[in-house]
Amino acid sequence: MTKILYASGAHATGGRVRHGCTADGGLNVNLSLPKETAREGGGTNPKKLFAVSWAACLESAIAGAARRRDLEVGEISIESTNSLLPIGDGGHELVVARRHLT
Repeated sequence: MTKILYASGAHATGGRVRHGCTADGGLNVNLSLPKETAREGGGTNPKKLFAVSWAACLESAIAGAARRRDLEVGEISIESTNSLLPIGDGGHELVVARRHLT
């Protein structure tokens, strides 16, 4: 069995249009649809949270790999974007891209 290094829990109510929070209370956010896909909205949505999380995890992985190899790196900055694309018969695909790395 693989040893779990870290686990995090979260709870969402109302899907993409109501509320989400982490089990420890560190994140507590009202959610809305992206303004591009709804008449109302434009606030925080799960895709924005995913883009931030992905960029932060990638930055941490790069910094950790550099430390293990005794490499000196300055501050690392990641810009990420994710896109929702239509596929097949009404399905969707979430695509994540790293746009900028310094």
